[in-house]
Amino acid sequence: MPRTARAIGALLAAAALLSGCGGSDHGARPAGAPTADPNRPPSGLHWEKWQEALLPYGDDGPKHVESDAATGFSDTPQGAALAAMQHAYRSTNAPDSTWYTVAARVLVANPGKDAWVTTRALYSVKAVDPSAVQRYIGYQITSWTKDRAAITLYTSYPDGSLLATDTVVTWIGGDWRLQLPDPADKTPTKHAVLQAPAAMVKVEARS
Repeated sequence: MPRTARAIGALLAAAALLSGCGGSDHGARPAGAPTADPNRPPSGLHWEKWQEALLPYGDDGPKHVESDAATGFSDTPQGAALAAMQHAYRSTNAPDSTWYTVAARVLVANPGKDAWVTTRALYSVKAVDPSAVQRYIGYQITSWTKDRAAITLYTSYPDGSLLATDTVVTWIGGDWRLQLPDPADKTPTKHAVLQAPAAMVKVEARS
């Protein structure tokens, strides 16, 4: 993995992985919704570039992007996965002008967020090195309820390395927010892998 990517990974691990106050309610859960299927890929999937990386959009969200914060996800496994991918990258790479707004709108208010905000205030992000940018290749939902989802995100890097990142999103105020782990929890959230698991939902980013 490139040095820049390792630095970002180390920072997130130390400050507690990529997860609010503020933001608007995007609606209640739909009545009579079909049974959730965590293994179904997001429908209407397409990709748009932001800060050098391709980020996913689909029928399950995001419906809005304002001040670099992506909001408006459906309360489905697909909406949770799209939110995890969007929030994980945006919270890490939002520039100096918008990172605080992104944190307020998409991260769960908890000790993990507090630690992340404290650390993020110590460095500057203006542009992202294209040679170190990740590419999403898929995800695996390891736990799912209507209020919480644990999702492992799989990314590839220009040097051919693969990374698995464990994330949690929580349904708050009518939308999914990224929940950063408590800094006291030393469980690793990032793991180098040799290959993606067969059970992964494939959503490889394409320009």
